[in-house]
Amino acid sequence: MPKQESENKSGKGKVEIQFDIKVSPEAVWKALTGAEELTRWHALDAQVTPGVGGAISPIWDSRGKDSWPISIWEPNKRLRALWCKPDVPEAELFGVDYFIEDLGGGSTRVRLVHFGFSHSAKRQDMYDGISFGWDELLWALKEYLEKHLGRPRCVIHLLGVSAAPFEEIWPRIFSPQGLFSENMSDATPGSRFTFRAGTEEFNGVVRKASGTDFYFQGIIENLNNALLRVEGYTRKDEGNIINLSIGTFDIAPARLQQIEQAVVAQLAHALGSTVKSDDLGK
Repeated sequence: MPKQESENKSGKGKVEIQFDIKVSPEAVWKALTGAEELTRWHALDAQVTPGVGGAISPIWDSRGKDSWPISIWEPNKRLRALWCKPDVPEAELFGVDYFIEDLGGGSTRVRLVHFGFSHSAKRQDMYDGISFGWDELLWALKEYLEKHLGRPRCVIHLLGVSAAPFEEIWPRIFSPQGLFSENMSDATPGSRFTFRAGTEEFNGVVRKASGTDFYFQGIIENLNNALLRVEGYTRKDEGNIINLSIGTFDIAPARLQQIEQAVVAQLAHALGSTVKSDDLGK
């Protein structure tokens, strides 16, 4: 997998991530600003009103959507989407800048800067989660543009809830009792894994994993380089949540449904509770 360079700078009140992609600036711009393209790496659904004064509205799940006002729109060069109202003073702005640089030869440098963290304690509290989230999303952007450009994405998106602590349920998920053929609860980047879905086995490589922070990212190679993500977090008034997604390309719907049904059953068994699909009906 091509290496993604990332740099996070909390001291200056911003998250900054830079990496190169082997596609044109036009392809990057389209992926950042096209509603259909956004569904291929970013959110389950999206709405876009282009240009300054418009907005990018990603829809993550059935709970609703965000809306990010656009304040800078320079096609193929720069995009700014705000995470605050557009009429706040310049010094108080909170949002995301994308800088796009043509490297020539069909390659592009992308630099994301999420700025404005230093202006409030609440924003500082968000820093770690947003930093991790952008690293994950921009990995998905790079994978989509370099391996699946122009192809629609179908996502298996599952949510499970458990009253048990993550220290108990995480090892079960990442073992033959759950979703893997071997114990992967202490997996490290670059290690191999075998993901099970019923009688099918899929081979892959780990991108990131932490059994203490409860996240796992990997590429399922023999499922046409599908992106596997598993995250554990606590949601107020609901309990411990397991969020699993498999982003796929060019997989027949019937086969994808079969895989989803098998994974739902295995994850429910590992959690000892019900698992539901949250895919907006796709």
